Amino acid sequence: MNARTFSEKLSGVDKQPYERYQYGGSFGGPIVRDKTHYFAAYERTQQDTKQIVNTLGLFPSQDGVFTVPFRENLFTAKVTFAPRPAHYVAIRYEMIHETRIVPLDGRAHTSPKIRTYMGDARGHWEGDTLVVETMNFRDEASYRNSNGSTLRLTERFTRVGPSTVKWAVTVEDPKTWVRPWTFAMPLTIDDTQPVLEYACHEGNLGLRNILSAARSEEEAAKANK
Repeated sequence: MNARTFSEKLSGVDKQPYERYQYGGSFGGPIVRDKTHYFAAYERTQQDTKQIVNTLGLFPSQDGVFTVPFRENLFTAKVTFAPRPAHYVAIRYEMIHETRIVPLDGRAHTSPKIRTYMGDARGHWEGDTLVVETMNFRDEASYRNSNGSTLRLTERFTRVGPSTVKWAVTVEDPKTWVRPWTFAMPLTIDDTQPVLEYACHEGNLGLRNILSAARSEEEAAKANK
């Protein structure tokens, strides 16, 4: 943890403060014995440090090296889809073990008075495209500080190849943006990459590498004296 970053070395500044927090928990239990149970989990990693900004002579009147507070939240991005015969689709995310249950039976959205972090999703098919409309978000989880009560997301999942699904989402919130806008990207189907438990594991070598690099720098400094 004592090793300086590339930017710190380039700018000739000392090691900046660095704090890392990893926290979470889980709980669960039976609802109906041997038939139904519930499980909930939450985990998050947060890093607080300072970014190095070097103006490199671009602003002569205010030239110099500055430090800017920076907070980084670390997540992953794997998704699995599980169509169910009883008119449901389950979309499971690796990040924080989240699972979205999307009804496909034409039912109406829940009352706007009932708002959740992941919103209230309803789906239907348009040809070979699964369309998922989500609304009734809580303000704490709304995208880009939008208004949770008026935010509406329309996602489209279309298989365009043997191992590719085109995912497009249209974001609409008249209280935040003047018009709806759409973002799209390909999702790769890879059965060799399962959704793993969102937790630390023995294959995470990040901390070991940071510490070994710091010890190597110390040894090199001793050798140059």
